Amino acid sequence: MSKIKIGFFGGVDEFGENLTCYYDKKDGFLVDYGAMFPDFYHHGVTYFYPDYSFILNNYEKFKVLIVTHGHEDHIGGIVNIINRRIEQMCCSLLQSGYIDTGFEIIDFGVPSDHLGIVPSTLWSDSSADIINDLETWSNKISSDSGWSPTLLVLGANVGAHFLKNEQIIKLYDSRRIDLGSVAISKTGDDPFSYLGRISIPNFQGDIYSYSGLYDDNGTMKYLLDPDSIILIALHGFNLLFGAIHDLDASYDVKYFSKSWTENDPSVRWILVKSAPLPVSHIPYTWVCAKVL
Repeated sequence: MSKIKIGFFGGVDEFGENLTCYYDKKDGFLVDYGAMFPDFYHHGVTYFYPDYSFILNNYEKFKVLIVTHGHEDHIGGIVNIINRRIEQMCCSLLQSGYIDTGFEIIDFGVPSDHLGIVPSTLWSDSSADIINDLETWSNKISSDSGWSPTLLVLGANVGAHFLKNEQIIKLYDSRRIDLGSVAISKTGDDPFSYLGRISIPNFQGDIYSYSGLYDDNGTMKYLLDPDSIILIALHGFNLLFGAIHDLDASYDVKYFSKSWTENDPSVRWILVKSAPLPVSHIPYTWVCAKVL
């Protein structure tokens, strides 16, 4: 007989963010997934949610969510479960070219020369020609897809090397941008940090550092390889939502919910369904490069 483990991911010694999971080697279930309202020290923050990364990494195990009651500190984070799954699927698509839905693997046919690119000089080297690398990869994207990239996402370890590079410093200075204003900084649990905007041949766009994490059986890992970058033209992507297999879902909706009651024992059931899928309809609109 396997031992049942209990994990408390929120709601302990605090008001809000209630989330408890019960699991063994094969199966598990969740109790509540609540939100917590910020205090006056967190300006601009709407909600706080429990860390869902362990459950995200073991999503095939947790098939049931039990809600004790309908207050927001116990149900306010339910939609965030779906959003975190979307985040994981996007990271998988951009790095590997496919998505594992848990039921099937969807391969979008991304050319191998758009994934796992390694520059001639790693960006940790002071002599790295980052501008030339970006121009080369941008030209590749525009030549193959017809679209120019407008977004550069840096893995968690890349941002510091990027901002220290002499070429990048001069590029910011020539546009009278205070480098301090584009240093890596973020507020709260947002894994994105805005680093500014640059304009070079074939690429005019925004730059972000991304540090999203998940819990892999007690070890925190990055959703995006911290030593890699994604250069992307967003025209080639859509976030689609499939049909909900429920007779009550008679209309197109991102999130479908319903509730019903049963007697003896008396209980109210709450159901939330969503069928998201990030789709690349032009599989040439980005490159993933390992730069460190």
